[in-house]
Amino acid sequence: MGKAVLLAALHKLNSVELRVLEIAAETLGGGIARLDYSAIAGEARTSRQEVSHCIRKFVSAGLLLSHGKDGFSVPEDIFIQV
Repeated sequence: MGKAVLLAALHKLNSVELRVLEIAAETLGGGIARLDYSAIAGEARTSRQEVSHCIRKFVSAGLLLSHGKDGFSVPEDIFIQV
């Protein structure tokens, strides 16, 4: 997935989705890990169901990579400094 596609996907996110992505990316760091949807929901001030929906959306858009039972990771080039 190219950088332009990732940037286009990021521009389509609303404020809650961006916050969930930010928290998930910080949680994952540079590795592969499982995500605690309830903890992310609490920090993002949204529901666990909304976090689950967001994570599925992020995987479909290439903003997060799914590694099955091992968890998720963040593509290396997802974020740019502004």
